Amino acid sequence: MERFARFMARHHWWVIAFWIILLAALIFLSGRLDHQTRDVFTVPGTESQEALDLTEDDIPAFADPTATVVFHAKSGQVTDEATAQVIGETVANLEKIDHVAEVTDPTGDPYLANNVSKDKTISFVTVSFDVTDFDVLTPETFDEMQKAADPATGAGLEVQYGGEVVDFLNPDTGGLAEYADEISVGLALLILVLSFGSLVFTLMPLTVALVALGTSLSALAVLEHFFTIGTVNPILGTMLGLGVGIDYSLLITNRFRQRLAAGEDPHDAIGRAVATSGKAVLFAGITVSVAASALFIIGVPYVSSLGFTTAMFVLITVAAALTLLPALLGLIGRRIEKLSLPWGKLDQVGKEGVWSRWAGLDARHPRVFLLLPVALLVVLAIPFTSAQLGIIDDGSQPTNLTQRQAYDLLAEGFGPGQNGPLLVVVELPELTTDNEADVLRALEITVPEALRNTEDVSTATEADVSQNKEIGVIEVIPDTGPDDPATTELVEKLRDDVLPDAVKGTTLAQEEVLVGGETAELIDFTDKISAGLPMFVASVLAAAFLLLLVAFRSIVVPLKAMLLTLLSFLAAYGVVVAVFQWGWLRDVIALQQTVPIESFLPLMLFAILFGLSLDYEVFLVSRVREEFDDLDDAGEAVTRGLATTGHVITSAALIMASVFLAFATNPSPTIKQLGFGLAVAILLDALLVRLMIVPSTLHLVKRAAWWFPKWLRWVPRLEIG
Repeated sequence: MERFARFMARHHWWVIAFWIILLAALIFLSGRLDHQTRDVFTVPGTESQEALDLTEDDIPAFADPTATVVFHAKSGQVTDEATAQVIGETVANLEKIDHVAEVTDPTGDPYLANNVSKDKTISFVTVSFDVTDFDVLTPETFDEMQKAADPATGAGLEVQYGGEVVDFLNPDTGGLAEYADEISVGLALLILVLSFGSLVFTLMPLTVALVALGTSLSALAVLEHFFTIGTVNPILGTMLGLGVGIDYSLLITNRFRQRLAAGEDPHDAIGRAVATSGKAVLFAGITVSVAASALFIIGVPYVSSLGFTTAMFVLITVAAALTLLPALLGLIGRRIEKLSLPWGKLDQVGKEGVWSRWAGLDARHPRVFLLLPVALLVVLAIPFTSAQLGIIDDGSQPTNLTQRQAYDLLAEGFGPGQNGPLLVVVELPELTTDNEADVLRALEITVPEALRNTEDVSTATEADVSQNKEIGVIEVIPDTGPDDPATTELVEKLRDDVLPDAVKGTTLAQEEVLVGGETAELIDFTDKISAGLPMFVASVLAAAFLLLLVAFRSIVVPLKAMLLTLLSFLAAYGVVVAVFQWGWLRDVIALQQTVPIESFLPLMLFAILFGLSLDYEVFLVSRVREEFDDLDDAGEAVTRGLATTGHVITSAALIMASVFLAFATNPSPTIKQLGFGLAVAILLDALLVRLMIVPSTLHLVKRAAWWFPKWLRWVPRLEIG
């Protein structure tokens, strides 16, 4: 890699031009293609997915994307003649909007009496859209919906909007969240200047990170034209792109500056920096990508796309760090110390007084530096045992959002279950003159009555039979909301007990009675992730163990890294549960109410933390290994390795955590969980594990850290530092 880096440095203008052209081409292409993010929680092989497939084929209205328009009469009733008239006018206006297939009218159709609350102050209409791809809908569609309700709002009615279409068209990005990118870059700039004292030095990792991020986001936008990409993906990618981009480039740039301070020629310094720290960056990037790619094991397309996004952003960042950064350093050369504060001059590099003293303390008191942080991490991990996984719905959104207000009005007027109806889909046998009466009796009388008599069921509608008489659909309203554990228990009870008993002795087959609907889909989504989590964690641990085994030719080092990273993950997970689920200190992060843990959060938290923590592990331990090979003194090697890397590991972790925390200002609880969880995980891992537990462990085991059994001597050694 040394010769490769020198080549990049010598031909810096060509390399810089390549990245500029690549970025410009992707920006141009993404601007020419229609692209939009959309959350689709399909789970192949589940009962809810089978039910969805049946309704899409035979009764598309139940599968079409919808919006809900909720009317609230602050005085009088929605059934009053004047009020009913303006609601009817609103319905007529909504029907004129492009791609609207149908609008229900509770004031004009007696069949829809359930759409009016018992006190008759709240009613709602359902707007169905004849689209399968949300890309054809635009923010102007939501504006037209609001304008369509002018007759109602003009008459004094409160009108709110909810449903999946509104979630798509009207995301909440207000407040500081709109400036998360700028806040991240500003904090990174401040930390770099204060830590390294040089503006030119600071601009190197920032420039590389921003170019890599722009390239990655543009590439993702192009992919959005061809594939379904979730709304979280670009936000996750931006967090990782900024954090990892600055992190990786900082490690290489700092090593370059150390070589310059030692008197080396700039091109030689670039070659050595990439040959050492650059290898560690490449190894760490591959590890993150492997961990993220392992998300495909779960078998959920939404989660797989998150893994793909993570891997793509990280690999593009690694490519930029190993090509664009050497080119920029070759262009700047010794001018990297220009515009420096007193502690940023090259003659100050290597004077790690604070970290030398810290390393000395660790060497003198290894048991204290091991036991105290381990005890703290174990205590922090305790809450994870009570984690409640789920999908955060509109009921957990900020109260100023119309989706949240619509959710609250429906819960007030009809009960919380109105926000998460279930669909019982029955695949009918072929009807004949002999069985038709029995089949329809079971569908229209027996099954609905069994559902209505079930505890925790508020109501069940009459069966809606498809025109081809191949399926029937019954809508079931639970007593509880979509994210309530009681709703999950109800779905299980319907599938395992109520419905099988109801169809027993009828002409309906038990295996052809399915529980579906959006709420059931999200429950199956969560169950699928929960079931796949142990296999995912085991696969990542095994792969990383083998990689570290080859890298360091040691049993202790990879085993220690696996156990400590797992402990960091559990501690960070525990903190997230305590804040978001228990509500501890939730006001500090502007969380309005407690929420369940987003079902995919543990997967992403583990995958990303594992890769990033190994970045610090490799950077620290590879430096310790260098010193050990030179000194043949295990204790002194640890002390010198920690003294020379502690500064940059701390700075990198603070920058990464600052980037993640900036995105925790997002009002969406999902993004808030992701940003906060990753920030806590990085800080715990870098400050407690890598700077305290790892060095103290290496001090205690001494030379045994590098023991390698003879029967494994055939394993090749991968030089990474």
